[in-house]
Amino acid sequence: AEIDREAAAGLLAEDDAASARTEIARRILRVGDIPDATAAPAPRARLAAIAVVAFLTAAALLIYLSLGRPDLPGRPFAARDLGTESAEQIGPAAQELERQLAAIEDPADRALFLGDAFASLGGLGEAENAYLNALSLRPGDPDILIRLSELDLMRAEGLVTADGLALIDQALTAAPRHRAGNFYRALYDYQQGAYDEAAQRLEALIAGAPEDADWTAQVTALLEEIRTTAAEVEALAGMDDAEREAMVRGMVAQLAARLEDDPSDFDGWLRLAGAYNVLGDHDAARAALSRAAGLAEGEPLLERRVADVEAQLDLD
Repeated sequence: AEIDREAAAGLLAEDDAASARTEIARRILRVGDIPDATAAPAPRARLAAIAVVAFLTAAALLIYLSLGRPDLPGRPFAARDLGTESAEQIGPAAQELERQLAAIEDPADRALFLGDAFASLGGLGEAENAYLNALSLRPGDPDILIRLSELDLMRAEGLVTADGLALIDQALTAAPRHRAGNFYRALYDYQQGAYDEAAQRLEALIAGAPEDADWTAQVTALLEEIRTTAAEVEALAGMDDAEREAMVRGMVAQLAARLEDDPSDFDGWLRLAGAYNVLGDHDAARAALSRAAGLAEGEPLLERRVADVEAQLDLD
């Protein structure tokens, strides 16, 4: 996770990040070959905790990865001793993964743990193979089906595809009250414009949540977004073309004003450039894109995102 965060922030070169991921994966695979007879017994509570870490309770829903990233303070890449940091941070993490994997006796639990590790390293193909192995040992297991749907979600950059939906519905058939399954089904409904169905599913999730549940904030956030979008769509439907354009321009103006107050919002400038482009205001779109480019200067990954957005805009 640390490698992914630093690479996303441009603090770690992609070649170095790839090397670090490869080393961790190598260690994981080496321990994955340990025969079950040599593995230490693992209490059921421990196995449950391992299974929960990367997924269950819906507290770390992967869809929110597509909505932004936290601020990442740190030293410039050139000023860092990556060799020392790799030894101090990556080495112990890999050793801990080795220790935990060696403690798992059940083949399905081991496959799940390995899949979670690969998914966290960005190895979606390897993670999928591990999850499919686990599913062959536990056919129809809803947790494994949802893990597979999350990989599909990551590949589709936050969109629930037909393949992902099939996995989600299969999981909900086996476990109708599955939290993450219901969240992703609501997300699909939302993306399809079925706002009432999506909201009702999320409201039911919140109503059935334990008092100390730490995942309700994410569910509530999506529910509020759905309600806001539904209200805006309803308002737009009752307007003529001139009124609709005036409302959209008002929303874009609000975004522009917020960015003037907080000019460090890189993603905000990219969204504003796209909004101006849709409105046909190409000069304003260029200006917003220029502000994003200024924030991305010296950060290869961010510069690439600016280039991608520029290629999609109709600025000729």
